[in-house]
Amino acid sequence: MPIRQRSQGIWQVSIELPPDPMTGKRRRQYRDVKGSKRTAQRVLAAMTLESDKLKSTSQTFDELLKLWIEAAQIRESTAAGYRSKIALYISPALGKVPLNQLTGRHLDALYGDLKERGLAPATIKQTHIIIHKSLGQALKWGWIEKNPALLASPPGLTSHEMISPTPEQVRTIVADALESSPAIARIIALASLTGLRRGELLGLKWSDLDGEKIHVRHSLAYTPRAGVHLTSTKTGKVRTVIVGKSALDIVASQQSELIEGCERSGFERCQDPYLFYGDVVGEVPVHPDTPSKAFRRIADQNGWRDLHFHSLRHFAATTLIGAGVDIRTVSGRLGHANAYTTLKIYAHAVPEKDREAADILGAALALPH
Repeated sequence: MPIRQRSQGIWQVSIELPPDPMTGKRRRQYRDVKGSKRTAQRVLAAMTLESDKLKSTSQTFDELLKLWIEAAQIRESTAAGYRSKIALYISPALGKVPLNQLTGRHLDALYGDLKERGLAPATIKQTHIIIHKSLGQALKWGWIEKNPALLASPPGLTSHEMISPTPEQVRTIVADALESSPAIARIIALASLTGLRRGELLGLKWSDLDGEKIHVRHSLAYTPRAGVHLTSTKTGKVRTVIVGKSALDIVASQQSELIEGCERSGFERCQDPYLFYGDVVGEVPVHPDTPSKAFRRIADQNGWRDLHFHSLRHFAATTLIGAGVDIRTVSGRLGHANAYTTLKIYAHAVPEKDREAADILGAALALPH
């Protein structure tokens, strides 16, 4: 009840406020009024008008973004990327705009400016996603009545074929890395043999290794706020990847190197060492940037500017698909949420197998000419 009589000549007036931005809980504002019920009604009308005015003018886009990024249930690495784009692109252009005045035209103007500055369509699209999600939260909190991002026109994305290195290129990169760092060479080789993401590979510990099985439980990440730290896998699920002799030899070499290093130094290795370690006892992992920079240096030296560390994952996927391994199996090894994701990314690797299928059907039917 917005108006309730508490006692003779005393009225309690209340209005509903927007949900708490951090908890989402409903809130009400109460005020006691002396006099008649008509006096209480006038006070209620004034409180409602004041509340509507406050909701529509007090919150700026910057204030929303700050609260939303702290409350959002996202990975820290994702949050770091969001904060970077907010600081670089969104806040300078739209941060001071009151939410009730923000329109699709504001957003289209921002996207046009970013395009003129030479930003890639994918970067502009990611910026739009941040804006859309944050304004969606403002809508849930009751700060706005509609999401202006729905009225904007961000640039579309054109699909592009993933660049996968050839086996010869991978062997060259591994051989070049071996000259300066055997550990980096092993990281590159194992990434090619398993298709694991960089963070998943560097997050492996001895307890994750079980004979021919690698249990992918964590991912190693780096953000300026949190530093190097373990987090969940991209899908939040644990998966098991079976590996062959070449991969097992790499694992054995890494483990033997740590054991021998501890014996030489007189230190006792930690209880559960990282497979790829950055200290004497295996307690500190290799920084995620280290193998990426080494790969980039070697690829540039060979003139392969389209290749990067993540290309090793593409190599594993396209090699398996090209050899006839079914999409569901490949998807499981890569840790995709579902097989459709794998097929969408690696559709270019399927046509050759489709041609083989056509030949098989033709041979089976053997129609006369």
